[in-house]
Order: sequence, then C-alpha cells, then structure tokens
Amino acid sequence: MIWITLILGLAFLAVLWRIRQIVRVDARLLSLGSWLLLDIILAAGTITFILLMIGGWGWAVFALALATGIVIFLLLNVVIYFALAFFSWQIWRKEYHNLGNLLLPFAFLALSILNVLEFYRTSMPAWLQTGFVFVNLISWYLTWLLVTFALGAMFYARLMKKREADVYVVLGAGLINGHEVSRLLGNRIKAAVDAANAKYEATGKYPIIVFSGGKGGDEQLSEAQAMQTYAHEQLAYPLEQTRIEDRSRTTRENMRFSNELIEQEFKQSEFIFFTSEYHVFRAALQARQFGVHANGRGGFTPWYFRTAAFLREFIAVLSMHKARVMAVIGALTILGLVFSIMTAFIK
Repeated sequence: MIWITLILGLAFLAVLWRIRQIVRVDARLLSLGSWLLLDIILAAGTITFILLMIGGWGWAVFALALATGIVIFLLLNVVIYFALAFFSWQIWRKEYHNLGNLLLPFAFLALSILNVLEFYRTSMPAWLQTGFVFVNLISWYLTWLLVTFALGAMFYARLMKKREADVYVVLGAGLINGHEVSRLLGNRIKAAVDAANAKYEATGKYPIIVFSGGKGGDEQLSEAQAMQTYAHEQLAYPLEQTRIEDRSRTTRENMRFSNELIEQEFKQSEFIFFTSEYHVFRAALQARQFGVHANGRGGFTPWYFRTAAFLREFIAVLSMHKARVMAVIGALTILGLVFSIMTAFIK
C-alpha cells in the first residue's frame, strides 16, 4: 500500500508541476481544466491511502471513502438538476425567449428525458439497453468536457483577478434601443474603470482604456462611442485616458483591431481585456488562437443569466474544437449502433 501511496503522491506532484508550468508560460489553454481535474483525483487518492495507512482500518476506510464520494456525487447531481430547473425558470421569466436564452431550459428538458428513460431502462429490449449504454457514454463525455471547461474557467479567473496592465480593453456588446449601454455591458465598463482607478491610486497614473465595438445595423452609434460616453459621464473616468476602436463586430475583430491600435500608438502588444464573467475564458482562448498577447478579467453577471450564458460559451468552445469532439461522438455512436444490432440478432 505504501508503494501505491508513493506513486499517487509523486503523480500528484508531477501534475502540479505541469500546471505550474502552464500558468507560468500561458494559462490560456483548454487543457488546463483537464490537468486540474486529474490533480484533484490524484490528491483525493493520495489522501485516501495515507488515511488507510495511518488509521490501520484496512479497506473498510477506503470503502467508506468511496461510498461517501458516491453519495456526494449523487447529491451534487440532484443539486445541479434542481439548479438547472431554477435557472431555467428564471431565464424564462426575466429574459427574452430567443434560442440563446432557451439553451438552458432545453438542456434541463433533455436531462429530464434521459432520467425518465434511465428509470425504465430495465424494461427496455436488450438491444435498446445496449444502445442506451453508449448514449450514457456520450453524455458522460460531454459532462467531462463541461466540468474541465468550468474548472479551467474558474481557475483562470482566479489567476487574473488582480492582473494589471498599462492598457485595458473593454469588449463591446449590443446596445439597448440602439444607443443605451445595457446592464451587462455597464458591468464590463465598471470593472475596467474600477481596475484603472485602483491602479491610479497605487501609481498616480491612469491607464488607457480602449473601448472596442463597432456599429450594428440596428444601432445609432458605435458600441465603442456609447461605452466611452458611459465611462466618462456615469463613472467620471478621464476622457483623455480613453480611446475608441469602432470597426469590430466580433471577438476576433475586437482583439485584432484593439491590438493594432495599441501597437501603433503605445508601441506594446500586451493588454488586459474586460468582458462579462462567463465570456472571459473563451475570449482568452480566442486571443491565444489569434496570436494576441492579452488576458482577461470579468464584469459582474447575475447568476441566473451567467449559467445560461456559460452554457452558450461551452457550446461555442466545442465548436472551436468540433472536429475532435465530433470524432469521439461519432465513434461512440457507430459503436452503439454496431453493438445494438449485434445484441438484437445474435443470441
């Protein structure tokens, strides 16, 4: 048992060292969450075996720890299930009934259907039970991707919580009534202004804030202009310490055009961008993909909205890696069909 504990402990330290290297070089990696989850599992295993050796209770302790873990997992699933129900209701009640805002209710509905099917699984024909095994495998695969994405996003946000720079960039979002800053966009601006004011108090110099966002077809002015006005008039940020980038329409263009402006005027290529909390990690992944040296921080987002928005972010990240994801899902689907047919015709 001591050898198992030693191996687990060394593996934990090795993975921890790997995470440290990732953070020191560039934390904008989707694999960050996978390394974190692996280290959590190794830490739990190491602690369990240490308790086994110290306590001298043999495998009874391990069985108890395993049972406790299973119970906690089941309770978390119940909590997540009811959280999905609650947030689905909140979104339906408070937000527009568009497809993006209905992703979470649809996810809740799909989960409910799977739970009902699981309850009647033993009464299904053998071939259908076999197929359902592979449906569960696909579900577990997507759940693993979601968990690792969430872990990476939370850890990244923690790393960047106090990160400072000489230039900040606020990413735009749609305007209300074509000219008004929304609450979510206002929170992005406030986060950037608060960070800039804190830097001014520490150094006596205001950083530059670049407001990035073009004019949409239904907007009366550019998002950048609306944000600049909001920061100056509502939050009293010095107008001369702001710049506008009013050509961009996507996150890719936000990063590219802001980077060009900063390089041209300030002769540097690194900056901190501000966006909504749920969007930070994906925007950071995109910045890395686009070759832009930028990290991000988030503005406050209400919990009921953050959950649905984070699900949209997860789906968007899957689309960034759709070839790999679809390859795994496709392989599991084909295997499920093959084994279901074999079960149906081979007795």
